[in-house]
Amino acid sequence: MRMGKAAWCSNHGRKRAPRALTQGLIKRAIELMEAEIPKARGKISAEAVKDGSYLRPDRKTVEHISFDLEDAQREIIELALK
Repeated sequence: MRMGKAAWCSNHGRKRAPRALTQGLIKRAIELMEAEIPKARGKISAEAVKDGSYLRPDRKTVEHISFDLEDAQREIIELALK
């Protein structure tokens, strides 16, 4: 979700993304993670994703996303830029 917001802000020359965009990215990010990790289904809240987006990314998490979730990352960025 953080990457999608950053892409949108960069593309639009703004520091803040609209709330509707952020909510859409959060929803899709949750769907993608639940598809990747079935045990997480129903356990990821929109608030947790939003709150976590303000934290500095964990190195291990970034490495996992870069290798295992490349398609999900690309989809979130494309969704943000629509």
